Amino acid sequence: MICIEAKLAAVSRDSITVELNTGEKFVLPFDRYGYFRFCSIAELEHVTCDGFALEWPEAMIDLELDLLRHPEKEGTPTPVDKWLAFREAFRKKAAIRENAFRAAHTKSIRKAASSRMNGTKGGRPRKKQETVLA
Repeated sequence: MICIEAKLAAVSRDSITVELNTGEKFVLPFDRYGYFRFCSIAELEHVTCDGFALEWPEAMIDLELDLLRHPEKEGTPTPVDKWLAFREAFRKKAAIRENAFRAAHTKSIRKAASSRMNGTKGGRPRKKQETVLA
């Protein structure tokens, strides 16, 4: 399989241009692909191509090459408001996961002192066995 590389060639007021190392160039107008208006330059610059689609991972945008080559096959792109809602929900979930990870891996001074105190007492107390009378 041929390794296809993509790069952001230009950003203008009304479109972005992506070039592939195969020589193909795609001009993506904002009036058709409105979600690019809401992306930062850093998000737009990180474009990849797997041979089947152009992908902007940070922006959560995928465009199939076949549909870009033959626009008459393409239906209506995802509405911008749906994409924004999905992107916002995804980012909120990612932030919650990040905060949970930090909380689980943070050791406070009180927590460290409590752990040392339990260690001097012989460690964590064992669970009491329940006795069952037959």
